[in-house]
Parts: sequence; C-alpha cells; structure tokens
Amino acid sequence: MSAPVFVPVNFGPTAAPGNFSIAHGLGRAPYGVMLAMNSAGAVWVQVALWDATDILLVASDAGLTGRLMVW
Repeated sequence: MSAPVFVPVNFGPTAAPGNFSIAHGLGRAPYGVMLAMNSAGAVWVQVALWDATDILLVASDAGLTGRLMVW
C-alpha cells in the first residue's frame, strides 16, 4: 500500500503561544503544506518546516485553530 498523496489535518486549540507540532500521517516527509486559519491570530511553520512524522509550527497566541493541507 502506498502513502497518501494529500492529507488534511485540523489543529487546535493551541495550548500557549510558541512552538508546537502536529502529526501529519503521510508516512514520509511532505513536499509542501498549506495552512488556513479558523480563528484570529497567526500560525506559521518553524525554520525546520517538517519531518517524516510532524509539521513544526509556531502559534502567536493560545486558543488558535486551523487546518493544514499536507502533500
């Protein structure tokens, strides 16, 4: 069985401002990530971006929610 090509991943609410990570479930390192916020505030990728299991993110505030499309 091959790894999925695209994976939607919901996140939040974030516990606190700062670094956090979200498991993406691709089974490999992603080629890219698109982020859409569901709440006020900002979330962006860390300098390291991602690895084979997680997307590495930074939250501007606690309580943020959003959705990632990972490919």
